[in-house]
Amino acid sequence: MIEAAVSHLEDAKVRDGEESGDLYEDLTLHYRQRLASLQPGEENQDEMADHDRYVELSLETLRIERHTAIRLRNEGRINDEVLRRIERELDLSESRLVIAHD
Repeated sequence: MIEAAVSHLEDAKVRDGEESGDLYEDLTLHYRQRLASLQPGEENQDEMADHDRYVELSLETLRIERHTAIRLRNEGRINDEVLRRIERELDLSESRLVIAHD
């Protein structure tokens, strides 16, 4: 399944050209790291460690975004409705990271 996603990304990158090359490289790396985590072995340890660090940093940045949104609401710069929308997006992002990491 993951191999099919990587193959699709590589094909799409060729079709789209270099305009979005960095985006495709980032997504492909993410999927390759997920694949490596499913096939543990010595050669995959670096990729697994990179993926673990990626997830860890991503979760940290989501926490910072959440604290910042709460601070902005407390300062009256955004209202409760905006805070709830932001929190929902952050919750979804966090869920995706946790599910992908497990």
